[in-house]
Amino acid sequence: MLGEEISHINDTVTDCVGEITNIVTGGAKRSLSEQGYDFDLAIPGVVSGKGHTISHSHTGRTILLPFETSPGHFFVEICMTEHAR
Repeated sequence: MLGEEISHINDTVTDCVGEITNIVTGGAKRSLSEQGYDFDLAIPGVVSGKGHTISHSHTGRTILLPFETSPGHFFVEICMTEHAR
């Protein structure tokens, strides 16, 4: 994103991942809204390092997407809950 070679995960890297996540989720929301879907998005969060526990404020569905890349593994977690209309 910044044209730099990254040798380790630092605050700049996690900030960039957060910005990319905002761009992707914003585009997805716009595209899905154009198809008639109505929903709210929470602000995405980025967690880096070992030994974290992630908890959610709802009991809705959670999708965990594992990725394996040459620099290492990462996961994307998507949580959903349905609200009455």
